Amino acid sequence: MRARKRALRTGLAAGGTLVLVLGLYIVLVIQPDLSLIPAGWAATLVVAFYLGARVVRELAYGIMRWQNRAGLEVSTSGSNTAGPSSHSSST
Repeated sequence: MRARKRALRTGLAAGGTLVLVLGLYIVLVIQPDLSLIPAGWAATLVVAFYLGARVVRELAYGIMRWQNRAGLEVSTSGSNTAGPSSHSSST
C-alpha cells in the first residue's frame, strides 16, 4: 500500500512538472493568440497532466514491484501450499 502512495506522489509531481514545462513552452515559444480557443490550450495542459501523471505512476509502481519481487515471492510461496497442483484426481 505504501508503494501505491509513493507512486501516486511521484506521478503527481511528474504531471505537475510536465504541465509547468509545457505551459512555459506554449507561452514562450508558441505564443498563441489567447483570443482563439483559450479553452483548447487549457485542455491541452489538463490532458498533459493526467496522462503524464498516469504514465509515471504506473512506471513507478512497476519499478517498485520489480525491485521488491524477492519479498513478494517469499510472502506468496508460503501461503500457496494447498494449490490445485497438490490435488490429483485420477478418472
